[in-house]
Amino acid sequence: MAASATMPTSSLIPLAPFAHAWVGGDIRGLAAFAGTLYGYVPQIEDVVTVLDKKVGQIVGDAGWQGPAASAFTGNWEKVSAEANALGLVIIQTGSIVDQLAADLARIENALEQAAAQAVAHGVQVGGDGQPPQVCYASQTQEDWRLGYGSFYQRCLAAARGARVEATGALQKVYGAMTSGKPAGSGSGPGRKIEEGSTISDYLADLLASPTIYANEVAGRVAELAQKAAAAKQAWLAAQAAARQANGRFGVMPGDVKQARGRLRGRRLHSQLHRGFRRAVAPARRARDRHRLRRGRGRHLG
Repeated sequence: MAASATMPTSSLIPLAPFAHAWVGGDIRGLAAFAGTLYGYVPQIEDVVTVLDKKVGQIVGDAGWQGPAASAFTGNWEKVSAEANALGLVIIQTGSIVDQLAADLARIENALEQAAAQAVAHGVQVGGDGQPPQVCYASQTQEDWRLGYGSFYQRCLAAARGARVEATGALQKVYGAMTSGKPAGSGSGPGRKIEEGSTISDYLADLLASPTIYANEVAGRVAELAQKAAAAKQAWLAAQAAARQANGRFGVMPGDVKQARGRLRGRRLHSQLHRGFRRAVAPARRARDRHRLRRGRGRHLG
């Protein structure tokens, strides 16, 4: 019998205080979206837990044995693994969006603080945060205008870089989701949870399940695949533009550079796979115990 696996939970990253939207993006909306994604995971886990208890009552408590019981248990293990795979992808997607919101809030906060200091020294900052284009006769004011103007451009570049990195990370999650292949018709009542199984395999099976939504899902997947390809091209173009603009506005502050590069280099597919294997480990152990008990019963009989 499959055992319910506790999926990792996440909480929203606190946003740095800000009042405007000078660096662009709906920062609070991104954070709210991440919170919505995080909220789906406990609901999925609750359903898996309830169904796992029902499977235990049907198979374990009733002493059901034989090929039909094995097929029933195997199918439940596969469905439970699919639910865990979906939950892990939702968590990973939410964490990327959540981190983007936190990075943009941190950059926005730094820019607003710099603007307040510039205004205190006589610099007239525009309503959208832009520095004035005219020169000041006062050397002190002019120095602050130039310094704030440089910092303003670096903050915009850092925010643009954070969005590019988040887009790339989401593209990797999408690639991990769509790289698997559903089990063929000759795979029996349900593929077992083996070491070689990946999240993408179970998600592919989940999307290919014969439900009333199958045709609609197939059409939507094709449509989303085209949009994803277009988004990937836009991401690559944005990466090229960011590389070309790198260093144009001077040295980037350390905290802004850290916010920009936080998502760089994540190996999302391997992280998802490792988390998935940890999540389904209890199901594997419970299945092995069930098979061992069944084998002992046959031996004694």
